Amino acid sequence: MSPVASFPESASDQNGRMSYEIDISNRQQVVPVDLEALRAAVQSALEIEQVRSAVLSISLVDNATIHTMNRDHLQHDYPTDVISFQLDFRSDGDDDSDFDDTDDENADCDENADCDENADCDEDNSEDDEECDESNSESPSDESSVADEHTNDAPDCQQLRAAGAAIEGEIIASVEMAAQMAGDAGWDVQSELTLYVIHGMLHICGYDDLTDDERVLMRSREAAILTALGQC
Repeated sequence: MSPVASFPESASDQNGRMSYEIDISNRQQVVPVDLEALRAAVQSALEIEQVRSAVLSISLVDNATIHTMNRDHLQHDYPTDVISFQLDFRSDGDDDSDFDDTDDENADCDENADCDENADCDEDNSEDDEECDESNSESPSDESSVADEHTNDAPDCQQLRAAGAAIEGEIIASVEMAAQMAGDAGWDVQSELTLYVIHGMLHICGYDDLTDDERVLMRSREAAILTALGQC
């Protein structure tokens, strides 16, 4: 195993209102990853979503590791592309002076099965890949059209679930899965991995994909962010 590479970074806007702490640990050696580019993509995504404050821990792993995490925490006996845990979410105006003091029962997933309620995993992000492919074609899908509206116009703050909020969470993404799926998606491993991490980040921001309406909104935000990053 190669040494763990960690890139803790923080950023704030000119008025000091936005503060982001993004810690990326590369715990796999399947494929080289540009950690700085990934961190920059996550920071841009947080800015696009107008998140006020974020503390994110991102772990890059292989299929075996994410398989174990799925089995232990989510009762899924197979690998997935990404898992996310929302540890804290405070809306604009809430007191976040104790933001770092996350309750143990939310953070300790090994000991508390209730933590599964705060966890999201995705078996397949192929729909997201198709969205990006179609957004570059002559006949974009309906979801891509929605994403274009968000990209070209100022986003509706009511649709930005974490606008002005302070969030904290963990994202675990499989680089090995990204390497396996990137060819089918028609882009490189870094882009596929970025999609996984952005997807996990959006779950922490309060989006889900459990209903058709929620899925359309979440996919549109993914597409809008990836388009802004030049990846769609």
